[in-house]
Amino acid sequence: MATDKANDDRQSMQAQDGSGTHQGGNGWLADHKAAWIGAVAAVVAALIGLLGTVLGNQHDDGSSAADSRPSASTTSAAATSPAIGERSPSANTGPADVQESGGVQWQGVLALDDQPAGNKDLDTTQPVSSGNPLDDKTDLYGYFGEIRARNNAKASLWTGSDLPDYADCVSTVDSAGAEAQRVKVGTVLCIRTSEGRVGRLKATAADGSTTSMQFEGIVWGRAAH
Repeated sequence: MATDKANDDRQSMQAQDGSGTHQGGNGWLADHKAAWIGAVAAVVAALIGLLGTVLGNQHDDGSSAADSRPSASTTSAAATSPAIGERSPSANTGPADVQESGGVQWQGVLALDDQPAGNKDLDTTQPVSSGNPLDDKTDLYGYFGEIRARNNAKASLWTGSDLPDYADCVSTVDSAGAEAQRVKVGTVLCIRTSEGRVGRLKATAADGSTTSMQFEGIVWGRAAH
C-alpha cells in the first residue's frame, strides 16, 4: 500500500512539473519550431510582394491618365485653327488700306458714255461727271461696248454664278483688273477707283452701237485706319 501511494504521488508531481506525456508534447513543438518560422516568413514575403505590385499598378494608371491628356500647345493650335469653310484672313490680295470695307459709300444706277456728262468720278459720295475722259478725276467712261478706266482705276470681269461681295471684288480686280473690258447686258464687273475704293457694276443696258451704257452699281467706302 505504501508503494502504491508513493507511485501515485510521483505521477502527480510529474503532471505538475510538465514531465511524463506533456514533456513529450513540448518536445514536438521544439522540433518543428524552425519549420513554423520559415512558413511565417514566406507568408510575410508574399504579402510584401503583393503590396508592391498594387502600388506599382496605381502609379502606372496615374501616368497613363496624365499622358492621355492633350498638351497645352496642341489645344492652343486646335483653338486657333480656322474652321472649315471660313475665309482665311490673308485671302484678300489688295493693298492693306482696303482689306476691310468701310461700308456702302454709294449704291444706285450709273450711266456712262464718252460725253462730258457720262465720264464719272466714283470717289465722291455720289458719282459725278468729271467733265471729260482726260480729266484727272475720271474713273470710268463708256465707249462703244467697252467700259474704260482712267487715272489708275481698273475693271475686271466677274464670272461667278452669284454677285460678288466686297472681298470677291478685292481679289478679282487686283489679280485681273484692266483699263478696258467688253460689256453686254448682264456683264458683271468689279472695279477699283483711282483713290483705291472698290465697287461692283452689273450692266443693264449696252449694245455696242453707241457709247452709252447703264449699270446697277455699288461702291464701298475705305475702312478707317
